[in-house]
Amino acid sequence: MNQEQLHERIKKIRDEYVERELEPAIARLSAKSPNPNRPEVKFGEIDGVYKGLAAVDWAESGPEFHATVVAGYVRVSFPPMTADYRQMSLEIAPFHWDSLSIEFEKDTVGQSRFEQWFDRWFDIDDERVSDGGVSGIIHSAIVEPKRISLDMGSAPSDALFELLDVLRESGVKQARLGPSE
Repeated sequence: MNQEQLHERIKKIRDEYVERELEPAIARLSAKSPNPNRPEVKFGEIDGVYKGLAAVDWAESGPEFHATVVAGYVRVSFPPMTADYRQMSLEIAPFHWDSLSIEFEKDTVGQSRFEQWFDRWFDIDDERVSDGGVSGIIHSAIVEPKRISLDMGSAPSDALFELLDVLRESGVKQARLGPSE
């Protein structure tokens, strides 16, 4: 698979989730809610996720608080494939944009580079403000030895390619992208 095909495949996986599942679900939830509501609400002090930060797809306040996570059910179907990405060998199996696991041979990745990537795509500084739709952010990351599990939220496909660059710059030569278990 060449670079253009790889980018197209990843973009299709992202668009299938965000455009066919996440955005319509947010629109339905917002339309039927009589209370103030907002998409992609961030929370802190969450156990088990990177920096204790995670976002839900939609939240509603009112007499009671409700948070909703839209679980992906459409998976772009394709046979597992291999690709070279900037001198890093990738094995790619079908996955949901909101449930991605990246496995690699190194125990750790460059902490400062990963933190910069996370801060940018989680939008720590709230620079991407939603106008009632999605904000283009990741929703969570779990960093373990030899694996990063992600809910890529509404982030564009560029976010994943930037993460692959972080891995490559950390010395990762091979990575497997697939569903989180």
